[in-house]
Amino acid sequence: MTRDLRLLAGSVALSAAGDMLAVIVLALQVHALTGSGTAVAALFATAAVPVVALAPLAGLVADRL
Repeated sequence: MTRDLRLLAGSVALSAAGDMLAVIVLALQVHALTGSGTAVAALFATAAVPVVALAPLAGLVADRL
């Protein structure tokens, strides 16, 4: 692997790890502030809405290309 490709792969991996950690920390913070598992579930459901809403559109675009 070239140096640039290693740097890119490492950067993508580090960014993905940060994204996952942010979700975990946000869930822990919501639970700490509210003490409610329902609020944490609402957080995850709210985060899933854009993915669920845009997935069919993305599929249509991908099929057209």
